[in-house]
Amino acid sequence: MNDGFEYLHRLGAQKVFENTHIAKKYVQYILDKDYSKLSKVQLLGFLSILQREYSIDLSAVKEEYLAQNNTDEIYTLEETPVFISPAKNQTKARLIKILASIVLFVIIFFMFSNLVFEEKKIPIEINNTEIDIAKVNIEKNSTNKKNSTTLDQDEQNVYKLNIIPKAKVWIGIVDLDTYKQKQIVTSKKLELDPKKSYLLVFGHSYVDIEYSDEIKKFKNHTKLRLLYEDSTIKVLSKAEFKSLNRGRNW
Repeated sequence: MNDGFEYLHRLGAQKVFENTHIAKKYVQYILDKDYSKLSKVQLLGFLSILQREYSIDLSAVKEEYLAQNNTDEIYTLEETPVFISPAKNQTKARLIKILASIVLFVIIFFMFSNLVFEEKKIPIEINNTEIDIAKVNIEKNSTNKKNSTTLDQDEQNVYKLNIIPKAKVWIGIVDLDTYKQKQIVTSKKLELDPKKSYLLVFGHSYVDIEYSDEIKKFKNHTKLRLLYEDSTIKVLSKAEFKSLNRGRNW
């Protein structure tokens, strides 16, 4: 047992949990070397957080785990799309079909009239009022649809909340509408619903936050606590985070 691992044993699972926000049961699994209850990505992510938090070397634990579990695991994150593509414009095509039908009706009527009254040479006047009205309606609907699509695209550009880690990081997420908690260890871009409010806590501060039409960059090895509300980001102290989270550190 190396010095870093002995140090964690002396601290105990409860103290490590309070300092790192890694769930107590996972800390106990690591201390007990009960690796069967942890996935590869969980264990390696937690070891990375512990090494960074306490400035200790846990490479021996990592090597021991890899020696016992010499398999490659593939994990995929379930992704929920935020933006929904606007529906295709079918109104213009529908109106064009109506216009074409009117024109075809007029042509057929004209041809039939010529056949029936060919000897009488009765002139036929074509009333273009309906055609003109249809053209005007097409232009109005096309303009309105274009404006609506532009507004939808502008709204999508403004309302967004993306977390972009610069290195693998533990992220704790609290939905302030329900106070439900979610945690994840990832190095991939994470998209959240920008219309909700969140408390966010990170194992380190090497992350970029994209929100509204801004990008906020953080570069630090310490924990980062944020409040996202009304399309704004606010950095929180530990006490402020705990107060907003109903007295809980995480």
